[in-house]
Amino acid sequence: YQRRVRGRMSENKGSNAINKHIAKKKRKASKRGSFGNLETLQKKIQTFEERVKQRETDEARIQQRRKQISYGKNTLGYDRYRKAVPKRKRLKSHPRTPDVHQKCSKRSFNGQLIKWRRQLHEWDPPSNLDDFNRLVRENAELKALDELLDSFQNTTN
Repeated sequence: YQRRVRGRMSENKGSNAINKHIAKKKRKASKRGSFGNLETLQKKIQTFEERVKQRETDEARIQQRRKQISYGKNTLGYDRYRKAVPKRKRLKSHPRTPDVHQKCSKRSFNGQLIKWRRQLHEWDPPSNLDDFNRLVRENAELKALDELLDSFQNTTN
């Protein structure tokens, strides 16, 4: 089959022409660096440093945040999560405790807290509600059978 590489057709399944094209792209990427141009890299470093410098200083706000986090850590789901997943094996999809020192609005922090608490509920022990509902259905069926038996025995006597 034929492949179009930089406006030219190659009939040797494109392997040679494509390899040349890839090599050229790699050379260009290595010349400008993996981060793009230098100005972009400097901006990224600067914004990172600014975020690190921005820490919450209001002690009352920090205490309130710690109190809310302690409620989350005092759950069965949190205990089961800590026992099941060691720190070094945690993924991005796992619950992350919000940073109490993060500089953000109350609404933003509460959103992070709610997300964290919901993720922790996924680690709660299974509910016995399903078992309870199954037993209720079985007992209802047994009751209906007992009533049917009683009515049948009463009609035969």
